[in-house]
Amino acid sequence: MGLADEVAFGPQSGNDTIIDNDTMDFERERVEEALRESEERFRTLVRFSVDVYWETDAQHRFVRQEFAEGLANAPAPGSEIGKTR
Repeated sequence: MGLADEVAFGPQSGNDTIIDNDTMDFERERVEEALRESEERFRTLVRFSVDVYWETDAQHRFVRQEFAEGLANAPAPGSEIGKTR
């Protein structure tokens, strides 16, 4: 490992640790893949388990809504965004 590969220092059990670019790249790729898999599981869960899914912000305004296909009386896509529940 050359000086150019040394990118970060940090405490680990009271010792400073050098983390090289290859290690950081591998870890980033591992985390990104885990996130993709988690997002896909979540989308599948939402698709098959509920009629309505929504997310709200700190002020309880709708920031995202998804409705099951064929749900009777579903509002138009995006029509509830920004409204409070």
